[in-house]
Amino acid sequence: MRLHRLVITGVGPFLGRQDIDFDTLSDAGLFLIDGPTGSGKTTIIDAIVYALFGDVSGGNDSDTSRIRSSYCTESDPTGVLLEFTVEGRRHRITRVPALARDPEQPDKAAPKTSRQVLTEFTADGDEKVVLTKVTDIRQHVEALLTMTSEQFRHLVVLPQGKFADLLRMTPTDRLTELASLLDQREFFARVQEDLKQQGVRAEDRRRAARDEVSNAAQQLHGRLTAHLSPDVDPDFTSASLTDADRAAAVEAVLARITEHSARVDAQRDDLAIVAEDRQRLATTARSTATAIAEIGQAQRQLVDAAASLHPEDADVPTDMTMTRIGELRTREGSLGELAAWEADAPVRARQRQQLEEQEREARERAQALTEERAAMPEQRAACEERIVQARAAAATLASATREFDRVAGLVEKATQHAAATLELAGLEQELAQEQRTAEVAVATSRDAHGRWLSLIDQQRVHQAVALAAQLTDGSACPVCGSVEHPDPARPDDDADIVTDAQISEARSTLDEAETRSAACAEAVSRAQQARDACATRVAVLAGALDGAAVEELPARLAEAERLADAARLADAELPALQAAAAELVDREASLGEQISELVAAAAQLTGQRQAQEAAEEQDRQRVAAAIGEAPSATALLDVIRDRIERLDARHRAQERLDRAAAAVPAEQRTLPLADARAAADAAEAASQEAKAEHAAAESAAATLAAALQEAGPMATTFMEAMAHSRAVESDTAAACQLAQLATGRNNRSLPLRSYALQRRFESVLAAATVHLSRMSSGKFSFELNEETTRGQAGLGIALHDAWTGHRQDPKSLSGGETFYAALSLALGLADVVRGEAGGSALDTLFIDEGFGSLDQDSLYQVLDQLDHLRAGRRVIGVISHVTEMRESIPDRIDVRRGPDSTSSVSTGPTS
Repeated sequence: MRLHRLVITGVGPFLGRQDIDFDTLSDAGLFLIDGPTGSGKTTIIDAIVYALFGDVSGGNDSDTSRIRSSYCTESDPTGVLLEFTVEGRRHRITRVPALARDPEQPDKAAPKTSRQVLTEFTADGDEKVVLTKVTDIRQHVEALLTMTSEQFRHLVVLPQGKFADLLRMTPTDRLTELASLLDQREFFARVQEDLKQQGVRAEDRRRAARDEVSNAAQQLHGRLTAHLSPDVDPDFTSASLTDADRAAAVEAVLARITEHSARVDAQRDDLAIVAEDRQRLATTARSTATAIAEIGQAQRQLVDAAASLHPEDADVPTDMTMTRIGELRTREGSLGELAAWEADAPVRARQRQQLEEQEREARERAQALTEERAAMPEQRAACEERIVQARAAAATLASATREFDRVAGLVEKATQHAAATLELAGLEQELAQEQRTAEVAVATSRDAHGRWLSLIDQQRVHQAVALAAQLTDGSACPVCGSVEHPDPARPDDDADIVTDAQISEARSTLDEAETRSAACAEAVSRAQQARDACATRVAVLAGALDGAAVEELPARLAEAERLADAARLADAELPALQAAAAELVDREASLGEQISELVAAAAQLTGQRQAQEAAEEQDRQRVAAAIGEAPSATALLDVIRDRIERLDARHRAQERLDRAAAAVPAEQRTLPLADARAAADAAEAASQEAKAEHAAAESAAATLAAALQEAGPMATTFMEAMAHSRAVESDTAAACQLAQLATGRNNRSLPLRSYALQRRFESVLAAATVHLSRMSSGKFSFELNEETTRGQAGLGIALHDAWTGHRQDPKSLSGGETFYAALSLALGLADVVRGEAGGSALDTLFIDEGFGSLDQDSLYQVLDQLDHLRAGRRVIGVISHVTEMRESIPDRIDVRRGPDSTSSVSTGPTS
């Protein structure tokens, strides 16, 4: 990071605007921030940190309240502007704290919230990125610098007191202090915790795998318990057995149960054959008993059917039954048509009735239309007469409308004339009143004027007396100037002395009277103008009436309105009357056509009715010839169908008897039904007994088969669980071992995080040794003290003295040695982090105080080291008030305190 410009206003001791040009200082590579203690040198660093991260430097010793100057009033602005470049990307950040006015807008009221703007520029100077939110700017800056504000305060601003403390800390405290710098974002802590959690998960996996083996063994044993013999079958559930022994025990148990299952299956098959044979015998016996019972029922049914035959069919042999049924069905077909004709008699009657009604309605409708048509000529004549009358009335519409409008206008003028006449009378009364009031006001003004003049005359006559009345002891006489008045003039006993106050009061009364008189005159003028305007309006309205009799106007208006309404009504009615006339003509023609159609329809209906009656008579004669003496074709059809049904019942009974006889061997047809049923019951009992024995054997076989079927996958699961457990033990061995190492159970007794930080701290000490060796003229170098005990973190520091060959504790160093050792440690830490950031983010360093503890030789050695850093294209800002520093570093920022205790800065080389 390379700084270009810092502008601070109302910050710390700096009340006014301070503009620091870092480009000039950066060209020199080394500059001094000089000034007396408390003048505000560190405030410049605070402002840089505040601009970048929104807070200030110093940890617990600084906060954002240090930004707002205590010298600021409510109207004074506060703000910081910083311009800088990182990796060729130029930025500008502007920040204004809450409740402070903006230096760019000092006249605008201070907002309650802070304001911040980050702008990134392209190579051409155009705006590329603009951010205004606190979190967005912080994330952008941290990503740009690859460090947090805390890391920036430690690595860019090197507070010597802090690193001196770091030299003297215990290893555990040093771990805590350096964790945020060397262990970015707690990476190794997370790795350590991840390895620990992986170990926990590995142990969980091992325990779960062992539980899986135990559960599989218990499930298999539970499924086979009913088929196991403790004296014969081995136990495979014990965890003390080896996997091979447990597997062999499972195979032995399954083999024994499989053999037993095969024996049960053979017994089941034998019983199945016996059950099938006995089932066939029972089925045959039941069939025989059923057939014998069926023969008896069929014989009884045949006797009953023969007894119920029609007398005409009683002598028909059983083998001729179907022939007779065929003859009857033929007769049934011919009678069906005649019976249907008889059934349709009501329909034919309704049809005749409908034809008669339609014929009558057609003739009646034709008669009514004929009568209506006869009245048409008279209706047409009446309509024509109404049309002539409506045309005559409509012709007067225009003139009647004009007359109505004219009379209406006269009525309106008469109304306005009456209102104006009343208004004129009121205005004349008002004018007379205003004139009387004005006369009184004039008289009052005249009296007041006379009173005022009279008082002036009286005062002039008694001028001396009035003057004497104004004299008081101790005040100068307005005539002679004396302050003594031994013998002032006195009024006569009966004379009234007029004072200036009386004259002034009279003058005020006169002014009021004159003002009142003038106002009354204006009121009279206004009333006169209003009366004259109203009189003119009355005259104009009287002329507009043109001598019309006002009292006759309402009647004339009503008559004009009546005539106009009648004309409008006639004009509106005329199209309807004309349409009605045309409709009458069309209606008369239509009636003629309808009458002709109705007469023709009536004649047609008469012919249809007569034809239907003739056909009805012919059909009636055909039915009578066909049925003979029978009452009707329907009754004869019912008899025929009954005979067919009775013959068919006898035929079905005969067929049932033939089927039942065929189902029984000839020698058994005469077997008594009771004997047949007894034989069937005995055969059924034997069959059920055989079925029960087979079912028991089949259930036993199924139970064993089910046990073996379920035990097979369970045994496989058990074998797979043991294999899986062995695989888990192997897979998790590394995780468990790493977890032990990460949690300190190793040869160094260090957690992974402490071990990793120890290795990184070795890099810091190596880099710091380069600086320390130069500053100490090759005397000192840093060494890592790896001697650790429980509770120590392994970050011990020792210094090797090349002149004596001994190691010494940093706590034994002198003040100057402690300074440049701490400075070397800070520079080494910055070098390591800078190298990890790509060597670009930490081009600018600030070293804050501590040089006063050095002797002159050590100071020159430190300055020589700073020159070496400057030669590496770094820019070093040294904060100090040591005289030798001012003499050695010409480029500086001078901070000076003024008479009002506020500070100001100047930038550039000293002359």
